[in-house]
Formats: sequence, C-alpha cells, structure tokens
Amino acid sequence: MSAVPSAPSAAFLPIDRDGTLLLLVPVTPAETNLPCLTPEERLQMATFTSPRRCDEWSTWRSALRRYHNPQATIAYDACGAPQLIGEALHLSVSHAGGMAAILLAPRRCAIDIERTGRNFGRVAKRFLAPDEAMLPEHDHPLFLPLMWCAKEALYKLAGLPGASLRDDLRITATDLTNGRMSGTIPSPEAPAAVCLHTFVWGDTVGVWTTE
Repeated sequence: MSAVPSAPSAAFLPIDRDGTLLLLVPVTPAETNLPCLTPEERLQMATFTSPRRCDEWSTWRSALRRYHNPQATIAYDACGAPQLIGEALHLSVSHAGGMAAILLAPRRCAIDIERTGRNFGRVAKRFLAPDEAMLPEHDHPLFLPLMWCAKEALYKLAGLPGASLRDDLRITATDLTNGRMSGTIPSPEAPAAVCLHTFVWGDTVGVWTTE
C-alpha cells in the first residue's frame, strides 16, 4: 500500500470516553482513494459494476487508514459485517447520500446514517409497528429518518440475518431532544435492551450503539 496522502475534510463527533470514535467523511471518487487501498482491495473493487459502490467502498477504507491506522487490515464476519484483524477495536460502517460513517469501539458496535431528505413516509409501515409509529415524539421532523437508522443499527448489532425491522427489532422509547433512544433485539431468553444514540450533522442524521 502506498503512503497515505493528505485527507479530505472530516468530522469527529463527541462520543463516549471509553475510546469509542465516530468519524464522518464525504464520499470521494474511487480513484482518489486508491493510494490507501491494498493491491487485493484494488482487484476486488475492479469487479464492482456500480461506480457509486466503488466510491463508497473505497472511501471508508481510505478514511479508516488516514485517521485510525494506516496499516488497518479489514475482513468480514459470517454475517458480512466488516471487522478489524489484529486490533481490539470493533468496527461498523454506514454510507448514505454522499457521506460515510465509521464507528470504532472497544465493544461490538453498530451505526447507520441517512440523509434527512429521503422520503421515509412511503415505507414507514414496513419498518415501524403501530405502537412505534405513535411514540410521543412521532411528530418530530426527524422522527422517521432516526427511527429508520435506529432499526438498521439494531439489525447490525443483533447479527441475525432475516430479522424483521418491524417485528423483531423494536424501539421502545425516544428522547430525541437529548439524543437518546431505547430498543430491544431478540435473544434466547427475552429481548435484550439496547441504548441508542442519535446525532445530526448538517443534513445527515444517524444512530449508533455499542453492546
């Protein structure tokens, strides 16, 4: 891998003091990210048919190496989630609308981001149960995009392929003013409680959580 070039602008959002780091970066053209990719990654990216996928896939890898570890080794677990090899930190990644988000934490973690302009009202019934759709803050202008992000973050944390966003992964309470939500994921005995954290950065919103 070549020397890491100067990095594009990035945002580090305030996060837990236990070493958890949240990084937001703009998606950049794949050719600008090549210096941060391994030869194997360059070959893999060459098999992609979507230019947007190339840009997003290469952006978060280059950002990870620019801001965290120039020699970071990335693999995937059985569920297809990215992970770091030879490091104690866990990794979660999301991208939407020209932005990429990277979450690093000492425990299993998950993040999802979206742009506020996406019309979630058209699909709300597919990912929200009736009681969730009527939570006290349901009329908040960012309620639907944050609920979508929360469901996606729960899905990533649960690691259960095929889990229903609507029926298996539940949001039980929201406190959007203070950037918090509560939810549950399936577990063998009883649903496991999960604390989620929300953030807004320009027209990007997101939800992150750790185990």
